[in-house]
Amino acid sequence: MKINFGEWSFNNIKRINEMARNDSEGVYINYLDFSITSRCSLKCRDCLSLMQYYEHPKNYDLCKMFYALDFLGNNVDAIGELRILGGEPFVNPDVYDICSKALNIDNIRNIVFFTNATVLPFVEKMSDWDNKRVKFYLSDYHIDCQKIKEFIGLIDYLGFDYYVNDFKKWIAHSDIQYVDIPEEQRNRLYEKCPGRTCPVIIEDRFYVCEYIANACILKAVPSNPDNYYDMFKNNNEKNEFKKYFERCTAPEACRYCSRLITSDNPIVVEPAVQLLKPLEYNHFE
Repeated sequence: MKINFGEWSFNNIKRINEMARNDSEGVYINYLDFSITSRCSLKCRDCLSLMQYYEHPKNYDLCKMFYALDFLGNNVDAIGELRILGGEPFVNPDVYDICSKALNIDNIRNIVFFTNATVLPFVEKMSDWDNKRVKFYLSDYHIDCQKIKEFIGLIDYLGFDYYVNDFKKWIAHSDIQYVDIPEEQRNRLYEKCPGRTCPVIIEDRFYVCEYIANACILKAVPSNPDNYYDMFKNNNEKNEFKKYFERCTAPEACRYCSRLITSDNPIVVEPAVQLLKPLEYNHFE
């Protein structure tokens, strides 16, 4: 059934925030991106997740992703939405096992797939999913390779709720470049940066935003352990994870994010402009 995703998500967040107010010692996350691949069926010039820079995209390690889900089950009290995405999540054949694993973790309240609807899912592999907890967010870019109607037909048949975002514009991605501003100013900007409202997990590492996560994987920023929380190295350290999750200082990778200083006046661009090859950038070893 088609739903008003904004309204549904708002009410979901409201419940999570109420739980957090009643338990100051707990860890409560409104929504958390769970990236399962850097492979994508599109090559969008202005992708906020920096997919346009990947020369050798890949599906992420399933064992590490399962480890991350177990970590969340042991160290987080509630997650309003676990958002499974990529790249394009349905190019990864492990997507069905990942969702089934997440559904077995009670503190993950809902699972939302973010998809460009260019790759049709296998209905038989989704038939045992809880259609009250799994939802689909489809991005309609009005390009020929999309299969919006077919995709909706498949998930609607199984009783899943869905939403179609009819994109007319995008906010341009951050340029990967050094931003020379004082640390105090950077921390002030970080506190109101829209990117930090949606943290992400890639394999067994937690990042405060999509930009930092993918910039680190691409080695587009200098390597620094401050840029992520290593769940494998810090297994079952709930208090330490809580401190990192609630941090109010900018990670080192923010030094290379121009979006930090343009968030008040974002650059608007045409959505899903396609590239023939990945964009170039400076690599750090």
